[in-house]
Amino acid sequence: MGKFRIRFFTPPLDWMTESRIRFDADAFYLKKTYFAKERVVFWREVKAVLSEKRDQMSYEENYLIFDILAGWFWVGELTNGFHAFEAEVRARFDGIPVHWRAKLELNPAGEVFLLWGEPRESDGDD
Repeated sequence: MGKFRIRFFTPPLDWMTESRIRFDADAFYLKKTYFAKERVVFWREVKAVLSEKRDQMSYEENYLIFDILAGWFWVGELTNGFHAFEAEVRARFDGIPVHWRAKLELNPAGEVFLLWGEPRESDGDD
């Protein structure tokens, strides 16, 4: 039994899955994992801001979704730096309610709500 345990033991990989977001006057930058490249999104590319609650099996996470020229871009509330980023998003895009997450909590996971702008029509491939 000892060999079996050692063979299938997986160490915690928090350092590999830790994501972070940062921003400046021109863009925001998201790094999803330790090995991933940092993604850059320019503020001027954002056409709409939406929100969604996702069921992650053992927990639920709220996301800000950005409709940009290259597709859709998600940032979860568990991302390091999210709260400062959220305040910056509300400051840049007028009309986003301070308590946008409350609407998500009152509805089932998977529902998407428009916070700002006019999103393009999704063709189902995004």
